[in-house]
Amino acid sequence: MTIEEVYQDFDMVPLTPDDPKLHRDLFGEFLKEMSRAICLQRLKDKKYLLPGHKGAGKSTFLNLLADDKDIRTNFLVVHYSINAIGNPYDFTHCDFLYSLALKVTEAAILEGVEIDERMLDQIKRMVGIIQEHIQEESTEERRENTRGGDEIELKLPQIPMIPQWLRAKVYGALQLSSESRKKIREFYRIRPQELMNNINDFLTDIALAAGKRLLFLVDDMDKIPLKESFELFEANREFLEKPQANILYTVNIALTSSSRYARISTIGENKYFPSLKLRPNPSRPDPDELKITENRQNLEKLLECWCPEEFIQPEAVSMVIEMGGGNTEQTLRLLWYALDHVVIRARSNIITRADVELAVIRRRNEYQLNQEHIELLGKVRDNALWMPEKDEVIETERSSFLDLIYNMSLFEYINGEDRWRYPNPILLPLLNR
Repeated sequence: MTIEEVYQDFDMVPLTPDDPKLHRDLFGEFLKEMSRAICLQRLKDKKYLLPGHKGAGKSTFLNLLADDKDIRTNFLVVHYSINAIGNPYDFTHCDFLYSLALKVTEAAILEGVEIDERMLDQIKRMVGIIQEHIQEESTEERRENTRGGDEIELKLPQIPMIPQWLRAKVYGALQLSSESRKKIREFYRIRPQELMNNINDFLTDIALAAGKRLLFLVDDMDKIPLKESFELFEANREFLEKPQANILYTVNIALTSSSRYARISTIGENKYFPSLKLRPNPSRPDPDELKITENRQNLEKLLECWCPEEFIQPEAVSMVIEMGGGNTEQTLRLLWYALDHVVIRARSNIITRADVELAVIRRRNEYQLNQEHIELLGKVRDNALWMPEKDEVIETERSSFLDLIYNMSLFEYINGEDRWRYPNPILLPLLNR
């Protein structure tokens, strides 16, 4: 292998279980614990909240969970990203509910579940409403094309082709057309109970036909901006509680730093995604050096999976890990920036510490921080247990403190110990200016 081949193979997307770049030890016992907990409580239609930073590895974790033998034995697994049917920056409870119907239809057919006439009618009714609102024709044009005032019946393809048809005809339109999404939301705004009842009837029928409980693994909900996240998880939490299925929601960890999370947490059971600390927790009487060493070793192995050691100097590996702050996405992004510099600009065959230093600068320049942000980061640097005072706004989406956590300027660590935080290491030079 050459360094150019390493460059060509570098693609920062969630890893599948068979990807050679996957380092399973990063998830420790968490995968086994989650699988066991979900399977043991499968009859309860439990909801789980998975708070964590963006880039912590939750998407890869969900890929592994969806592929887990015990999970697949006990559940019809419906694993999807909200990116597949919409836009995280414009996503509501209504979008979530109809995504359940669309995605369970797709999953059931792909798993060979027998779709009877009743279920087919349910699919036609739900998809028909969505399809009607994403048609390019105007209402007047549709009326001209109807005969005798009858509605145009939705014509579905043969059942095995429905998943492909949904991807081609429905998902793309929902992703691209904000106007279509608005029309669908308005249609259901005055019919919330009808929507909920129809979806639960459908979920029940699918589960009975499959002979298994349903498990939805809903990814990328942690990418939803703070304002919309509070709207979805707090103001409309009843719609996330009521679906008759087991559901795991990814949540941005910033929400957990607000007292409003007490209401959000009523949706289901909290399962904090493990955060990799690389420095001692100041609230512990012992420095927990064994765990820190284990985390560093796991990150070293992760980097070796992506870039063989002959192409990166040990000092460069150490700096990538230190500057990554324990966040796998940032760690790999720094490696990519350094690799990009070496291959494209320097045309060298090995990554040095100097290349990583340039990568850190490049990453730091992607952040736009104001003076208030800098001051808050300085307070947390000096006291990792610091919390905003009562007169500071932390309960709204306008909170600078929550914003720092949301955009990964401030890393938060919760691993069965008191919550503590530390600034993103790449930003520390800004605090000394």
